[in-house]
Amino acid sequence: MLNVSIANVATRYILDKSAVAGVIIGVRLRIVAHRNNSAHVFNFSLDKSDCYDINAVCTKSNNLYEYR
Repeated sequence: MLNVSIANVATRYILDKSAVAGVIIGVRLRIVAHRNNSAHVFNFSLDKSDCYDINAVCTKSNNLYEYR
């Protein structure tokens, strides 16, 4: 198992969606570690079990497109 951040997992999850061509990742000036860390997103993949677990969590979140 690679040592990846939650940001890497989230980015990989979104990139794996068929309707997504890319993601925009914010990088703060002079913090090279963030840029280097973001490159790890291309060094691993999520399996069906990982996606199932992420989807289970997402069903508990608020719908950001729903106005209250």
